[in-house]
Amino acid sequence: MTFALEISDLVKEYKAWTPVVQNLNYSVEEGSFSAFLWANGAGKSTTLGIIGWLVNKTSWSVRVFGVDLDEHPEQVRSLIGFMPQEVNLAAFDKVYDILLDNAGYHGIARPQARARADELLTTLWLTEQRDKQSRMLSGGMKRRLMLARALMHRPRLLILDEPTAWVDVEQREIIWQFVEKLRVDEGITVILTTHYLEEVERFAERVVMLRHGTKIHDTTVREMLDSLGEEVYRMEVAQKSRDVLDEHFVYLEKERAYLVTIDPKFSLMHALRILEIQECRVTGIRPEKNRLEALFSHLW
Repeated sequence: MTFALEISDLVKEYKAWTPVVQNLNYSVEEGSFSAFLWANGAGKSTTLGIIGWLVNKTSWSVRVFGVDLDEHPEQVRSLIGFMPQEVNLAAFDKVYDILLDNAGYHGIARPQARARADELLTTLWLTEQRDKQSRMLSGGMKRRLMLARALMHRPRLLILDEPTAWVDVEQREIIWQFVEKLRVDEGITVILTTHYLEEVERFAERVVMLRHGTKIHDTTVREMLDSLGEEVYRMEVAQKSRDVLDEHFVYLEKERAYLVTIDPKFSLMHALRILEIQECRVTGIRPEKNRLEALFSHLW
């Protein structure tokens, strides 16, 4: 098994020897999609800063694809693409120049850098903005530019720190469709931190929760959701069932939808099968409430 990231007994202390990160151990498999959920003050910025060589750790090791961060920091940087939470674009630099400058930092020759920049601008719907100063972009466009910048050197590990914060639904969907395509086409490993818990439920395979710099929960998203028991789905339908359905189904007349309660003895597929038998065509389906949010609140 190949690990994209290995953190061993990580400790970071600030003044008065107060530990912000305490004995953190975690490994991320190559090609996986992992989510980190943090309470405020849990050490998120510090941990991500250590991985990106922006903050000095107090003790022990971080390895990226087997490369030790202390021994080969420049090689580690070449393996990681980091999209920070805060917008940190040079306000008066043009979009195209921002990408080319980042490529130069990683030692990419100009012809290859131009080709890569053109590719990313096209894929992320930014071609028409290439000659604009970054200060002229909308919030969503700035986020997409930051993602393009993080990917200029074709990293193998992509760290996304609140990538869709303050972005509308349409912009969020553009970002996530692109990240999913990256995973399929290039097998890139993704680590996500977010407060949009529905994104974790939708995309991540594994989730880690930290509090006060200490890991308190580490499991697959599926196992975590299963541990919560009941789940409620909203199923939009073309027409109401002719027959009265059992207690798992509640029909909302105005919305033309059923609220369907799923539990260990009544699966989602079972519910869909019942509606199919009733010739009740389902036109849309989504979770009625985010169960990760309930667990997150409970653990905190």
